[in-house]
Amino acid sequence: MGAQREANPSVLAAVESLQTYSTALSDFTSAWRSLYSDATGVDSALASRLEGYSQLELLCSGMDGPGLRAYLIEHREELRDPAGALDPALLVAPDPGLLVLAAAAGFCRAPPGEGETSGDAKVSCRLLIDLLDRIRALGVKPSPEAREEARAVAADWKRSKRIEAQVVFKNETIAFLLLVGVFGLVPDVGGTGQVLDLVVSISSRERAVEIFLGLGLDLDKQMPILIQSMISKGKQLDAVKFIQALNLVHKYPLLPILRSYMNDAKNAGSLIRIRGGGSSSQDAGDAKERTLLGALQKFIKEQKLEELRILEEANNRMTQLDQQSAERKRAASIAAAAAAAQEVSKKRAANAAAAAAHEVSKNILDSSKRRQLLVNVAQGSLGQSTHSVDTLSQQLMSRQSIPTVGVPNQYQVASSHNILTGITHNPLLPAGNQRPVGIQNQALVAPSVQTQYSGVADFYNLASIRPGGLNVPSATTSSRSKLYSEDPLASVSRASDKKGSSYSYSLSNMSKYNP
Repeated sequence: MGAQREANPSVLAAVESLQTYSTALSDFTSAWRSLYSDATGVDSALASRLEGYSQLELLCSGMDGPGLRAYLIEHREELRDPAGALDPALLVAPDPGLLVLAAAAGFCRAPPGEGETSGDAKVSCRLLIDLLDRIRALGVKPSPEAREEARAVAADWKRSKRIEAQVVFKNETIAFLLLVGVFGLVPDVGGTGQVLDLVVSISSRERAVEIFLGLGLDLDKQMPILIQSMISKGKQLDAVKFIQALNLVHKYPLLPILRSYMNDAKNAGSLIRIRGGGSSSQDAGDAKERTLLGALQKFIKEQKLEELRILEEANNRMTQLDQQSAERKRAASIAAAAAAAQEVSKKRAANAAAAAAHEVSKNILDSSKRRQLLVNVAQGSLGQSTHSVDTLSQQLMSRQSIPTVGVPNQYQVASSHNILTGITHNPLLPAGNQRPVGIQNQALVAPSVQTQYSGVADFYNLASIRPGGLNVPSATTSSRSKLYSEDPLASVSRASDKKGSSYSYSLSNMSKYNP
């Protein structure tokens, strides 16, 4: 109980403190209500004041670079008439230069290799060009903060290697040069030399002269350098365009520059002709030079420079090229015809030689075949003759001598010459009769090989066979025919004996046989 009594004073102190805070809370509540009322009044005032502003103006007034970029990409019609909405919105912005850089920061500071070919990159590049054109058209002077930011953006952009003289995507080079011109960054991006090289790389573009003037360079000092750089890179026609656009014809005559272009065209054609050397290279070189001269003729007419003598010179050179081309075609046609005739002559000669060779080969083959045929026939005939003679000799030698009366020597002579093929025993011959009774008159078949023939071929009438195919009987053939047809026994007289049936023969005519 005593302890509880000691705590009561602290409770009372807490209650007193709460009463104090309650007073402060009441004051705070009153002050908050007053602040809320003021805020509501300001909001109403701002709403009433911003009631006539568009969304584009609100974005620009709020320095919302990404929002501005997204809005312009979605509403591209705002860029078709920039004076209607975009220009007033940019003027509302506290720092239009910073706003444009904020809108293009994502594109300009893209990593190397990006932003060159993608569709979004091209849209962003086109958007940056339009915004920079509007800044320059409005005559907005960049603030120091905007210029520092532009210097950093240009350094990152150039470091990406997308801003060089040899790049293909020239719109990005145009945007870069606009950035350099609007924010005065020529000394910060490499000096006038590198900037002029970029100008030469886009010199064929329609806006090249305008972008060059926007750089703020000293024309008296930089114009000769620019013209010489264009001539050295074969852009004489662009140099003439710059000179005319800047009204500097009195300082830089056009005729020498255009003649330099004609010389370059001739050298370009000659380079192609030298590299090839053939008719096709000649035609290619003429075509190259003719194309360049055609561009020169078109340029002279567009720039209304017909009064210059260069047009006549270009026409004369074109006529000369046409004549040379016609002469080459004529010479080529003549050479082709001569080559064709020579080819036909070669084919005919080759065909004739082949036919002659074939005929000779055929004759040699026929002669070889005939010679082989003769050898085969001679060998076969000789074998048959030898066989017949050997057989006949054996038959005659195996028989006994035939007894004769009166003329044994003549009969033996006939027998020794192999005239008789064989004499058979006649059963009608009486025993003890030595006279040849009943001898049959048989034809002699196998003649002996005689020395009067020059060889077996003559004997068998093979000597008459010639390559021409003629078969003429020789004198030896007649002798041989006579030998076969003249029977030595044919003249034997046959008489009938009154006392008997025997016959008596006379061998007196056998002496007529002349082997």
